[in-house]
Amino acid sequence: MQLSLSNSKLGVEIRLRSLPSWSARFLYLLKLKSLVLVGRYLIGKGIKTDQTDWSQYKKRLLKNTDVQRFDDMLRLMVSGASQQREKFIDVLEKLHQQGVIVFGSHVTTHSLVTCMISDYNSAHVHFIDGRGGGYTMAAAQLKQQIKRLKQ
Repeated sequence: MQLSLSNSKLGVEIRLRSLPSWSARFLYLLKLKSLVLVGRYLIGKGIKTDQTDWSQYKKRLLKNTDVQRFDDMLRLMVSGASQQREKFIDVLEKLHQQGVIVFGSHVTTHSLVTCMISDYNSAHVHFIDGRGGGYTMAAAQLKQQIKRLKQ
């Protein structure tokens, strides 16, 4: 995980803000890049401040990442090599054939992290999704399996 300085990646947040003019968008881009540089420094040096221990930030990010279930479904992102993914999908497919589970999957090379931060030390949640549709694409496969089961 790295903080990005990419204009296209930071542009997503800028577009979400619906800033009124090109100059406001440019200034916000500069602000984001400054925050990224400061973040890289704080995390890289493991600096402790009144608000947080930046040496622990990545560990806490993982700990606070979308692990609460809001319904009867488990949603997760799994990172691994192609061979690992194929073995994992084979296991899921066997369980599906046995009638134990239904599942959906989506393969992508990148993930997106959305943060809700009240307090950098403890009160923040990170939602992770895959690029190119992520959970939405996996849900389409899941719904097809459920539909076939009902028939």
